[in-house]
Amino acid sequence: VKPNKVNHPDKIGQKIDDYWEPGKSLLSDPTEFLKSLLAFDKENIPDAVIAKVQPYIQMDEFLPQNAQKVSIACTSLCLWVRAMEKYHTVLRLVEPKKQRLAEAQQSLERT
Repeated sequence: VKPNKVNHPDKIGQKIDDYWEPGKSLLSDPTEFLKSLLAFDKENIPDAVIAKVQPYIQMDEFLPQNAQKVSIACTSLCLWVRAMEKYHTVLRLVEPKKQRLAEAQQSLERT
């Protein structure tokens, strides 16, 4: 989803990304939104996306127990975003090990 550029509320002349209006269109069809989450390509999350999510992951308001005070739907989305971020982090750690294992298995097959 591409954000709208809106005026920064505190800094005159500065623009910020606003995902609310574009995001509402995603939520207009809950069934399609859920399908998109289930079909999400978690194996190939760009680092740039993770970088944009990081500030939210660090916020106390984005902890599931705090989001639950506001909305059960928000809690579920919070859990999903945190799970995708964690999956990305673990995948980055495991991927080189998987590659070394594949190389070792190929080497073993040649001997």
